[in-house]
Amino acid sequence: GSEGECSRATFAETLRAGEETGSLDKAFQTVYDHTDRQTKNAGRIRQAMAYPLFVLVIAVVVVAVLMIRVVPTFMAIFDSYDAELPGITKALIGISNFFSKWWMLLLAVIAVIIVVCKLYGNTEKGRLSFAKLALKLPVFGNINELNAASQFANTMATMLQAGMPMTRAVSITAKVISNYHISLEVGKLSGKLEEGRSLGDSLRESACLPDILVDMVAVGEETGELEKTLNTVAGYYDTELEMAITSALNKLEPAVLIVMAAVAGFIVIAVYMAMFQMYSVM
Repeated sequence: GSEGECSRATFAETLRAGEETGSLDKAFQTVYDHTDRQTKNAGRIRQAMAYPLFVLVIAVVVVAVLMIRVVPTFMAIFDSYDAELPGITKALIGISNFFSKWWMLLLAVIAVIIVVCKLYGNTEKGRLSFAKLALKLPVFGNINELNAASQFANTMATMLQAGMPMTRAVSITAKVISNYHISLEVGKLSGKLEEGRSLGDSLRESACLPDILVDMVAVGEETGELEKTLNTVAGYYDTELEMAITSALNKLEPAVLIVMAAVAGFIVIAVYMAMFQMYSVM
């Protein structure tokens, strides 16, 4: 995949720079540190995404089974009694009948939407649109931005420590950043650097990364300690990323559980009210 190709490119370029500068042992250590950080960060991102999605899928499956199999059984019993069903029960029957009749069509529509999104995402325009959307999503938008900042700071620090020229380091870093929109914007920095502009000014003009990172890079350049500053910034954004993921999990887990409880509560109340109504005419 593209992520693996970027990792291989980072590895190869770092070792090549280490050979050119006569510090191959340092280059290997740099690659190890970089890979370790990136692997941990990627794992945190997957953890943040996986659990809520897993719970949501399970919830959808359970509700579908209830609507298609369980509820119709209860409704058949209620229909055998001559009693006016409560409004909430009628609503449940309507929803259940809809799912029972159209569940295959619903699955087909969902499959078509997924395929269309996948095909659109494989185009240049679609990939860029989804990348921009990922930065605007509630909760996850902040995680995507922090992850990009972490990837930029970590990779730039790695490249520069290996003795790589600035323009070359920026080109490799752009390929490592997972968000396609930010990756393209960082890739454009090489041209600005070749014109003699500073990295800090170029980043400020592109406005694709957080202001704190841009300001720290500018300070690092002015003081002649860009590598050290980038390492400090990388540690900061690694910590911020971990905190943001933890916060996202803390918000998403109860939100998913509340939605599940609301759906289950609706079904239980509808069934019990119908049962009470049925008993009243027995």
